[in-house]
This record gives sequence, structure tokens and C-alpha cells, in this order.
Amino acid sequence: MEENNINKNLEELVEFLNPLHNETSEERYQVLSNLSPTELQTQLKKLGDIAYIIGLEEQKQLQIGQLLGILSER
Repeated sequence: MEENNINKNLEELVEFLNPLHNETSEERYQVLSNLSPTELQTQLKKLGDIAYIIGLEEQKQLQIGQLLGILSER
């Protein structure tokens, strides 16, 4: 279940970034500048939420690696 949420969040991130994929910085700016303030705020919140979830997943994987002796503690 949790993995499905992570996959869904990653898909949302890819969907958000995909229109920007092969564009120049100027074109990316145009895409973002055409969003309303509310839409931009929504996209930024989504990105923040996704970054947080990815960070939690990374922390979980690092703990698993430490428990298995794959990674040493810093």
C-alpha cells in the first residue's frame, strides 16, 4: 500500500515535469509563468509533498541498509 502511494507520487512528479522535459529555460519559464498563482502554489506544494515522501522512503532504505550491515553508520 505504501509503495503504491510512493509510485503514485512519483508519477505525479513526472507528469508535472514532463511538459518541461525538452524545453529551454525560457520555454520552461513561459509554462510556469502562465500558471495562475493558485495553480503555481498547488504545484509547489505537490513538489514539496513528494520531496518529503521521497526523503522518508530514502531514510527508511538507509535504515534497512544499516540493519543489514550494508551501510556503516556515519
